[in-house]
Amino acid sequence: MVVGGATWDGLADEARSGAWDVVAIHSNFLSKRGIGRFIQAVRESSDAKILVGGPGATEPEAFLEAGAHAVCVGEVEHRATALIDGVCGRGDLADIPGIHYRDADGRARDTGPAPTIGDLDALPFPHRPEELVPLYGEPVNPAQTGEYISVMSARGCPFQCAFCVSHEIWGKRVRTRSVDNVLDEIAQALNDWPRAYIAFVDDIWGLSPSWAEEFCTKKWSAECVFHGCAFCIRSASARGAIVSCR
Repeated sequence: MVVGGATWDGLADEARSGAWDVVAIHSNFLSKRGIGRFIQAVRESSDAKILVGGPGATEPEAFLEAGAHAVCVGEVEHRATALIDGVCGRGDLADIPGIHYRDADGRARDTGPAPTIGDLDALPFPHRPEELVPLYGEPVNPAQTGEYISVMSARGCPFQCAFCVSHEIWGKRVRTRSVDNVLDEIAQALNDWPRAYIAFVDDIWGLSPSWAEEFCTKKWSAECVFHGCAFCIRSASARGAIVSCR
């Protein structure tokens, strides 16, 4: 389902239409209150199972109180199928790590932290259908002239800033995709959207100078040329030399 410019009430009406067995919601700290009201509205007149994930899921109690059937903390790619089966009665949520839910007696349950995904290169590239891409992102950079495409080259952050929950979602160990894998994703996106504005949304980009140097070097190859890149990284491997790709 693609909904552009919809209100919470409009989304709730769609969810209550009976066409959906599972309603999955991405939450963040700005949308938590609206999501709580949305969950309540759906539960009042729908049998759809409600799942919540995203950065806001690190505080699951409010979502469970509103009526969510399960809240998933952390990465979901390796748990999505089991999670859907669990809320639909085809499996046991207690067997899935990283899940908050209420048992048959109404008691809140926490299955403990979920393991992180070791090989990020093994994950498929994000599905970017034609009808959704125009809804991505916001034109916050004057350099953006085309569609907004976000890319994550790594997950995790070694720091524990008080204002950030990155370490609770991805873990404190930074896991980095290979340069070739990241460039392949960018090339695929630019093949579909030649004017796309590529935005890195890593929690901490360029932690490894050698990775950044390899990225800047390979970016200029004929297979992955794109314009507007303005990174400038001090390369430790080059003893302080500046590696620039712009």
